[in-house]
Amino acid sequence: MNEAALKALRKRFYTDFKFYAEKAPLKIKTKKGETTTLTLKPAQLRLIDLIEELLRTKGRASVIILKARQQGMSTATGGYLYYKVSQNKSKKAIVVTHKSEASTNLFDMTKRFHDGINNHPMMPLKPSTSHRNGRQLAFDKLDSGYAVATAGGDGIGRGDTFFYAHLSELAFWPAATAEDNFNGLMQAISPADGTVRIIESTANGVGNIFYREWQKAVNGESDFVALFIPWFEEAEYREPVTAKLTYTDDEKKLKRLNKLDDEQLMFRRMKIAEIGPDAFKQEYPSTAEEAFLTSGTPVFPPSHLEQQTAKEAKATYSIDSTGLHENSRGALAVWQEPKPGETYYVSGDVASGSTAKGKDWSVSHVLDSDGNLVARYRAQIQPDVFAHHLEKIALHYNEAKVIVENNNHGGTVLNELYKHIGYKNVFTEVVVNKITEEQTVKLGFNTNKKTKPQLIDRLKKALREREINIPDKITLAELKSFVEKPDGGMGAEGRNHDDCVMSLALALWIHERRWEPITNQEDWYVEGL
Repeated sequence: MNEAALKALRKRFYTDFKFYAEKAPLKIKTKKGETTTLTLKPAQLRLIDLIEELLRTKGRASVIILKARQQGMSTATGGYLYYKVSQNKSKKAIVVTHKSEASTNLFDMTKRFHDGINNHPMMPLKPSTSHRNGRQLAFDKLDSGYAVATAGGDGIGRGDTFFYAHLSELAFWPAATAEDNFNGLMQAISPADGTVRIIESTANGVGNIFYREWQKAVNGESDFVALFIPWFEEAEYREPVTAKLTYTDDEKKLKRLNKLDDEQLMFRRMKIAEIGPDAFKQEYPSTAEEAFLTSGTPVFPPSHLEQQTAKEAKATYSIDSTGLHENSRGALAVWQEPKPGETYYVSGDVASGSTAKGKDWSVSHVLDSDGNLVARYRAQIQPDVFAHHLEKIALHYNEAKVIVENNNHGGTVLNELYKHIGYKNVFTEVVVNKITEEQTVKLGFNTNKKTKPQLIDRLKKALREREINIPDKITLAELKSFVEKPDGGMGAEGRNHDDCVMSLALALWIHERRWEPITNQEDWYVEGL
């Protein structure tokens, strides 16, 4: 091989992971216990292609993966990180798993990658190591390394800087330390171009950091790009069919939407018989939405929420003193612009305005007379500013009627909206003194132990009877994680939010269904005898 060809080959090994995995080669152990060369499956190729596209277009790659069981995401991620560390100088990778056994398995996989590399004299691909133990592989001449840790300890990653990170089964990290471990690791990742951060996990309910990070990625609120891998992308997930299948309604829907064949449906049937339908949805999801089961008792039945279809907003607006302005990062998402003569209802669930992580949001929903959610506002802003934004939203939607919760910071919003701004189309309640029978008109709606169940029951009925149409994925996610609490109360599970739930319930409280005239039929009437 001449020098030019050798140079081109070296470059390809350095820049083409798929070629490197096949020719270096990267060795893996199969489910049957056999050692073979890594051949990337379609789901693994989707991940690698996404990583390299992000590196090419954004300079950095941050991917969060929601997957079914045993689809090879850990293997593909581990192989890619080994490739990066072993081919570059002064780069460190860290892998963090949910339990010690998993850490050992991933590190054994990495050592297998390293041991399987062919090191031809003219093409040295295997870097020399200074030491390799149960948790670390160090490449002395490159000053690079690969370390594995188990979530649950204090200070993982602190005091070090990593270029590559693989956070495995994040949904199952110990709850007491998961938040601190995750935040510490994110701070330990280099801000330089070329960094790669991969989170991969099966779902484990909605009360954990993986669910929150997934929702943030889906909603465009983080640097991570969401990648969902449904179970049927795994070619091995199929079983022989010995007789013609009679399809259930669910199977007919799956065949129509996902082009499943009978062997795939037979695998699904056998797994459901083994672990049950709910566990199958979590372990082998067909959609990202069905993967996340609540660990508590959901207030809103999942079957009712599945009738709703999330859609991308047609426009987003920022709001200032002059009105609404199109802005891709604006707080107001709009699915339908106002129609002349239409009646609209606007809600306001008020937060303190703190922008600290985990704090609540001030939220507003806009319903039309048919119960369609046409717009949703969500921001962490001061209550008096929220009042001005509510006025602009209400004016935009044909001087809509506004209902604002008057608890806590809601009083500030109502005072600003009604008295200072002068917007008068605001919901009021007449309160009667039981002793004096004196009537007092109060601004806003008071949410308490008596009225909150009434709000939620009204919303439950609307969802059950499909009187409301919700295209907003953030609102749907909050409805899904709204559960009954052990003390008999209701609220968001774990560290999730329920601001959208309460805002939507308020809008529905003042909503008046469109009046539909009744057409008289002649046979309704008979002559008197």
